[in-house]
Amino acid sequence: LHVRCLPYADGAPFQSEIRWIVTDSVPEVLDADFTASGPNDWLVQKVPFTNLELSFMATKADQTMADFLDAPLGDPIFTAERITWLRGAPVTHAKLFFVPGYRMTTVL
Repeated sequence: LHVRCLPYADGAPFQSEIRWIVTDSVPEVLDADFTASGPNDWLVQKVPFTNLELSFMATKADQTMADFLDAPLGDPIFTAERITWLRGAPVTHAKLFFVPGYRMTTVL
């Protein structure tokens, strides 16, 4: 299942999400309604994951991303790529593109 999400915060877009969900691993997703909350929220509530791969990178804003994220064409965009598995079976692959100036902080 291929899903594109355009999350907003305070009335402005802050992220563009492109996600693939493996329906063989999560067949109930075909009946999910993502109008009230997005696929990430649904997956967190419905499907545990046992393994996660997370990568961070900069990608160049193509025309679609530049228009949506209000970024200059070709500018670097903070991007996260996440793959999750449930007991060895792939569940989802997501690429998240963030607005210019977005900062992610972790505390250990």
